[in-house]
Amino acid sequence: MMYHWIVAGLACGAVLTLYDGAPILKAENGLDCAPLWRVVERERLTHLGISPKYLATLADNGFEPGRAFDLSSLRWLMSAGSPVAPHQFDWMYEAIKKDMGFASISGGTEIMGCFLLGSPLHAVRRGMLTVRALGMAVNVLDERGAPVVGRAGELVCTEPFPSMPLSFWGEDGERRYHETYFSARPEIWTHGDRTTMNADGSAVIHGRSDFTLNPGGIRIGTADIYNVCERFAEIEDCIVFGRPVGNDEEIVLCLKMAEGKKADAELAKAIRKRLRAECSPRHVPAAIYPVAAIPYTLNGKRVEGAAKATAMGQEVKNKDSLANPESLPVFATLVDEVAL
Repeated sequence: MMYHWIVAGLACGAVLTLYDGAPILKAENGLDCAPLWRVVERERLTHLGISPKYLATLADNGFEPGRAFDLSSLRWLMSAGSPVAPHQFDWMYEAIKKDMGFASISGGTEIMGCFLLGSPLHAVRRGMLTVRALGMAVNVLDERGAPVVGRAGELVCTEPFPSMPLSFWGEDGERRYHETYFSARPEIWTHGDRTTMNADGSAVIHGRSDFTLNPGGIRIGTADIYNVCERFAEIEDCIVFGRPVGNDEEIVLCLKMAEGKKADAELAKAIRKRLRAECSPRHVPAAIYPVAAIPYTLNGKRVEGAAKATAMGQEVKNKDSLANPESLPVFATLVDEVAL
């Protein structure tokens, strides 16, 4: 989809700068977090696109771009790939720049655009996607199919929109397309994001609906747990999924520890205590395991489904879409490990 966005940018008269390579490099004394910010300063960029994981890595390494480089040209920071945690908003405006716009978006490849995005006409709100996109009849529906405000539900688009596809590419594409987006609600596009729409028009994305946790029958977004875990300096990365227990489900949290750090009972206790206090008792994981790596897609998204399937002894579909399929075997042995 970014190719089409690039072409549209050129059509609007913008000058594009493309960076090819790792945005954070290994150096003799640690990590070099500066490559993108050197480009911003040198090319006088006005808009920069990044990801929440990139921001988290900068923060974990104590890197403050606004102190190291001249970012006076930067007007907008734009993020995609996964939800941006509320505490990351604080860090951005402290460590990067106080007077810039920020846009966190929710969209997809198939729609070639966004349902929720930033706006130069609206205020940036901590932890929120700013506003519905123009031309999109976006709403949030509960389990009854009724629109709800102020509580979580399914992100939907109730009317056709300009960039709606006709079909998926390839054999049986029309059937696969309708099964993906219209099987839950005929003639209503169900995007697959667990979302809360606020009264002021802003929204919060809690995570993918197909990997929503359901302990005790209470639906929980994975992003809520990630937002808490990412604030532990000892944790480099993590992934969470549900594991069936009888007729219920328990939460499994897997941690990739930062270099030189070790997962122990004290860390597990601290994680559970913070999740209980900041989220709810239902968010507390029943089992915590250290792992060597976290599975990601080629475009940088955690793959909870692949981790869960491997842990359950099931086949992982679409392995070709994984950036690091070698990370999966460790999840198959979790049943033999003693959980924290």
